[in-house]
Amino acid sequence: MGQQIIIYRHSRATRCAFSCHFKWNMWRPNMELVTKRCLIRNLKQEDAGDLYQVLSDARVMNYIEATYDMEKTKHFIRTAGLCTPPLVYAIVWKTTGSVCA
Repeated sequence: MGQQIIIYRHSRATRCAFSCHFKWNMWRPNMELVTKRCLIRNLKQEDAGDLYQVLSDARVMNYIEATYDMEKTKHFIRTAGLCTPPLVYAIVWKTTGSVCA
């Protein structure tokens, strides 16, 4: 039986919400989930610039941890996004192609 996950990210500049059903043990390489406004996919090293915009924002990181510099962002992608299976995924706006989380 699948589990439901609801992911919501909100800031002054962006808003992205979606829900989907999946089985926890069904991870596959290059997995993509498509919603009305977003695409959820594996992170890529090329996402560092967009992800840096989020992780370096003090308002976003206020209750999480210290803000990231570009090197720490790239390290985060390598260790959490490019591992098998990935610990985090990219949320990409369909309209702009930019990573919002």
